[in-house]
Amino acid sequence: MKPLRIVTCALGAGWEGDLVAAASRGHVPADVLARCLELGEVHAALRGTASSAGPADAVLVDAASPWIDALTVADLRRSGTAVVVVGAADVDARALHFGADGVLAAPEHPAELIRLVLEVVTPQRPAENGSGGVRGRTITVWSAKGAPGRSTLAVSLAWELARLGVPTRLVDLDTYAPSIAILLGLSDSPGVGQLVQRIASGDTEVSRFLQWPRRGLGVAVGTIRSDAWLEVPDHGVELLLRTLVAEADVTVVDVDDCTEDDEELRLAPSPWRRNQATLAALGASDLVLVPVLCDPVSVHSTVRALTSLRREGTLADNGPPRILSLLSRVTSAREAGDVEAYLAEAGIDCAMRIPDDPRSVTRARWAARVVGEVAPRSAYARAVARLAGAIRSELATAVPGNVSTEACAENRARVPS
Repeated sequence: MKPLRIVTCALGAGWEGDLVAAASRGHVPADVLARCLELGEVHAALRGTASSAGPADAVLVDAASPWIDALTVADLRRSGTAVVVVGAADVDARALHFGADGVLAAPEHPAELIRLVLEVVTPQRPAENGSGGVRGRTITVWSAKGAPGRSTLAVSLAWELARLGVPTRLVDLDTYAPSIAILLGLSDSPGVGQLVQRIASGDTEVSRFLQWPRRGLGVAVGTIRSDAWLEVPDHGVELLLRTLVAEADVTVVDVDDCTEDDEELRLAPSPWRRNQATLAALGASDLVLVPVLCDPVSVHSTVRALTSLRREGTLADNGPPRILSLLSRVTSAREAGDVEAYLAEAGIDCAMRIPDDPRSVTRARWAARVVGEVAPRSAYARAVARLAGAIRSELATAVPGNVSTEACAENRARVPS
């Protein structure tokens, strides 16, 4: 059997010394690559082992280590290394909340410890999130520049899903112009930045920090202050989404259009962190809805942006996530048909057409309510209701994001020519 490649960080705990001694004598199938005292040493050891012979199999951390939190565990796991907490039973729940791959009581013999670690790092282990398991699916509403009604669509879709009895969460990750709190008449605090900080500290009961505009719909409003994104640690957005997905069937995410991730932005932490929120949401999605205006600038911007995201690996050519475009503010069926043909040539599926309905949308905005509330029979509300119905009907399928274009196709005939 190939020896386990292990990095330890145990502050001199007894189990670590026993393990190192047993491994050095060949009594257990393990190689201890590095013994660390602090987090920085762990990262350095992982980088060194990855560059020489691939990632370590596991990092064994003593439960008494003061730096253990959800963000740190998520960061370590991104290197492809399992994180196993070894220590007393009274910290098991806390460590599991932090998203560790395994939590073990300190065994009496190193052979028993290695056996338990092997059970954790086997490839067959189920994927877990920060709250102990995957439950729901993530739908991100994103578009290229052009203001095609992204936030209005995200709010309306989440509201309709909740109305249909689907437990739903709505997250405002528009890091430049968050608007969901305004659209729904909600308080702007606590924002997503504050939620990330609470989850990082081990608090996974985030429902009590959400706002509930209707039954079944919990809303995490955006962070208004741009400098507040400096306080959101790396991987904080992924951690927030995993936590919300664990408690709801659908999580709808509204993001900004900016996806740049270049060297200049990395030198300016605030905009880089803000763009990273969009990239993280797209990467964590099962389905990406892309509203597109029937306008040459919007269409070409969308095709270029999606091509760039696929080239950079943020979006896979063959999902997940699946990408569906929605023609927004449609006034002419003939024009919409031409746009759909162009998008099809670019390899972008078009799910449906959303009619132009400025009167109903404006009424809803000024009333700080959803279009489906103020004008339930309007063309816009009916279109979004059909989209929500199609998503609900596909929730039981085995393929996340498998929303068929046929389920939404009837809306095409309702747009005037």
